[in-house]
Amino acid sequence: MSEKQGYSVDSLSLSDIGADALFYAQAKVVTAFTSIAAIAFYTRLLSPDDYGLYVLAITAVATVYAFFFNWIGYVIWRYFEKHRNEGSLSEFLSTICTIAISLFMIVAVLSALAFIAFKGYIGETLLHLLAIGIAVLGAQTAFYILLEIFCITRRSGIYSLYASLGSVAILLLGVAALWLGYGPAGILLSMVFVYGTLFVIEIMRSSRQWDIKFPFFDRVIARRVFNFGVPQIWIAGGATLLAIADRYMLGLFIGPDAVGVYSVGYMIADYSIQWPLQILTLAAVPTLVISFENSGEEEAIFLLRKVIVLYCVIFTPVACGMAALSDYIVNVAGKAFQGASEVLPWVIVGVYFFGLSQIVNLPFQLKERPKLLAYLIFSASALNVVLNFFLIPYFGIVGAAYATLAAYFLYYAASHLVVEGVFKLSFPWLSILKPIIASLGMFAALRLITEWFSYDIWLLLLTVLGGFVLYVVLLFALREEMLLGGIDFLKGKLVRVRT
Repeated sequence: MSEKQGYSVDSLSLSDIGADALFYAQAKVVTAFTSIAAIAFYTRLLSPDDYGLYVLAITAVATVYAFFFNWIGYVIWRYFEKHRNEGSLSEFLSTICTIAISLFMIVAVLSALAFIAFKGYIGETLLHLLAIGIAVLGAQTAFYILLEIFCITRRSGIYSLYASLGSVAILLLGVAALWLGYGPAGILLSMVFVYGTLFVIEIMRSSRQWDIKFPFFDRVIARRVFNFGVPQIWIAGGATLLAIADRYMLGLFIGPDAVGVYSVGYMIADYSIQWPLQILTLAAVPTLVISFENSGEEEAIFLLRKVIVLYCVIFTPVACGMAALSDYIVNVAGKAFQGASEVLPWVIVGVYFFGLSQIVNLPFQLKERPKLLAYLIFSASALNVVLNFFLIPYFGIVGAAYATLAAYFLYYAASHLVVEGVFKLSFPWLSILKPIIASLGMFAALRLITEWFSYDIWLLLLTVLGGFVLYVVLLFALREEMLLGGIDFLKGKLVRVRT
């Protein structure tokens, strides 16, 4: 049995995914709270103008990162284990390092030229913040690459520590900088300092282990990197178009009021699925890659089927519960946005299928066929635009919700059909039937409650809790294997604690 980074590659299972997910959940909770706290502090310590300039600068950094550097993370999680097995990990990481630094230098030079060209059109303060943003981009890219390596090597505890420490430190230093009068530049400089410091600390700890050389460029590795990495840019662009086209078309056909109401329903649905899904994928993807590279395709298929079932067990009740309680949930947003209750049920089901497609599509990445995924997502994006064009004039904001559901479902269906040929994945239909039945039973009960009782925040909380309990009871009555396995796992843990 081979051992790497503290895990056995011959015995990876859902329990490993669950153990890692707990650490990733901690990191996500901490970063979520610090993000909320940052808004609270920054908006009190900055004027609206200064806060707006900060948002423009940080949005520019995020946009450039998404289109020029985010693909590097996909390359790392796909090829780190492969090159470690081939004994060429040092060459791989050194080539990645050289590519990333070279790309950053190109972006920095182009940004500087753009600043010079548009100096007369950009305010001096914003120009200063954008210049600091280049440094933020470099430090952030280095730090995120570090997190990707932690993730693919299943060092979830270290990942959680660094991610949490980074977000908390940036908040504290950012608030201190604002208190001392450094303005939005102080926040950006805090990010540079924290990301850079954490990166340097880890590089000093791990430099001998990774043996990174700079400059170093292996043409064979670079060709593999670009062939896999460049399509990730198109995939990200297609996903962005798929996600935002409805808002722009609502603005075109109806107006900004419709965009605002629709966005409330969409954001609630998207956050309810995508936020916990990030935790699942952070834990599941490294385990799948390690299984694929060390145990073969058959073992990876077996594990992927279990992850699909896990997704359905977790997220089917979320989608059904959100759809059933949509009238209650949108009350949180205020009376002016009550129309979002008509949007939420359709969008949450659409987002559910989009999330499922993110799991089902993993074989495209494992088999190094990302171009197929790019074609699928751009086809779905084009379909979404066409459907919005025809449905919004007839059905208003609900038409946009119909288009979202149809585009997301067809994207999933097409992905499912294509991936069956790529990975020989036999979909676990019988295994997902039980969570679907239990979720529909919960949905019916929750709808009765919304019909009988008027909205109250405490009633909403009790209803959510009651719906969860009912779902678990129904799953238990149906003898769902994953739930029973989880109960046995917890029993084993309790026995060990007592002894």
